[in-house]
Amino acid sequence: MGAGLACPDWPLCNGSAVPNLADPLIAVEYAHRLVAVLTGLFILSTMVLVLLWFRSESNLLTLSVMSFALVIVQSAFGAFTITTELDPLVVTIHLALGTATLAFALMVSLAAVHTTAGAGSVAHATGLSSLNEEVHKADPDETDGGPEKPLRPPFHGGDRKERPRDKDER
Repeated sequence: MGAGLACPDWPLCNGSAVPNLADPLIAVEYAHRLVAVLTGLFILSTMVLVLLWFRSESNLLTLSVMSFALVIVQSAFGAFTITTELDPLVVTIHLALGTATLAFALMVSLAAVHTTAGAGSVAHATGLSSLNEEVHKADPDETDGGPEKPLRPPFHGGDRKERPRDKDER
């Protein structure tokens, strides 16, 4: 398509943070850069969440840190690709790093599913079970009569058992 040098400078595009997108080649290159920024933000946020909630899971922690480091190197090669005016070796490395970034993101996802499925209760692994207890201690009017359903992030991957419900909930 030839959009690689439609924005001949980096990090700006034609000297602007938001270029004129009337030219389809500029629009394609700018979209590529926006997707790269979003990918970096998602991988950074994943690493931060792993550091906060799953620090004891060394596989998940290692993979998420490596994914973030890979995104940084990938971004640097993206800039280098532009400054070298699409040197074939640099473009090839940039493409290989993009593929590696996708592979590591998938490995982080699989490790997260494996970690949360094996942990039993994500609420316990994340410390949310103690938060749940504190919330119920603070509310003396809480009288549901049954075991409490622990707080947990969505898609926790743990057991799927439902808590017993009161008559008025059915």
